[in-house]
Amino acid sequence: MNLLIDTEQRTLTVQHDSDIHSFKLFNQDGFLVESNFENNAYNFSHLPKGTYTVCVTDKESRFFSEKFVV
Repeated sequence: MNLLIDTEQRTLTVQHDSDIHSFKLFNQDGFLVESNFENNAYNFSHLPKGTYTVCVTDKESRFFSEKFVV
């Protein structure tokens, strides 16, 4: 899984070799912020500054997570 962050467009794109089954975005306090994800991209322009964790499960039930800073 590759997490591409475009700070200018304020988008996060997940590149993965398999279809994504679920997407969850958590804030630094561990609260779920978002679980909607379309076309492997997410616009984070509405998020306050902080550290976030992206959790992705693919169709083979493999789990991936990665942190990023807004």
